[in-house]
Amino acid sequence: ELNDVLKHEESTVEVPKDHDSLQNTEREIAEKIIGLIKIKGYTIDQKEIQNFINNFKAKYNRLPEEEELKSIVKGYIIMSNEDYLKEKSGTSVKSQNSTEAQIPLKEEETISTSYSRKILNINDSLGRRKCPSCGVGTSIHEIVDKKVILMDYPRIYGKKKYCGQCGYQWH
Repeated sequence: ELNDVLKHEESTVEVPKDHDSLQNTEREIAEKIIGLIKIKGYTIDQKEIQNFINNFKAKYNRLPEEEELKSIVKGYIIMSNEDYLKEKSGTSVKSQNSTEAQIPLKEEETISTSYSRKILNINDSLGRRKCPSCGVGTSIHEIVDKKVILMDYPRIYGKKKYCGQCGYQWH
């Protein structure tokens, strides 16, 4: 019986993973990290991801788990922002090659609108208010505009003015 137990223990020795499946999981983890970083609006180089995974494997003797990916991305974003601020403030960090040290910047999102809004600058003048459209100041009315909320509690709304003659409305 003792020999059977020893044989059983010998047969349960872990078989090391083959190199291809290990590379596939590393590639999947790298793609997940890149995707999470892109969602946050940042960019990262593939070499940086590979260096990070190699350092992680050297330190912890394993690959990062699914739960750790969000904190990894958060740490990367914090590090990249700190590096950018250090470089911007003038305390430059010595780098071996300027092409190697690419700082990921937050990608600017451009919001395009299909309509154009007419912006009218109204100078606060002393005296009576006048309509910016027709110039008449005798029939200016002021009403509460519930679309513009200035404060939630207590609820305070903005005011809208309109001309009684031409019907033009402004804030």
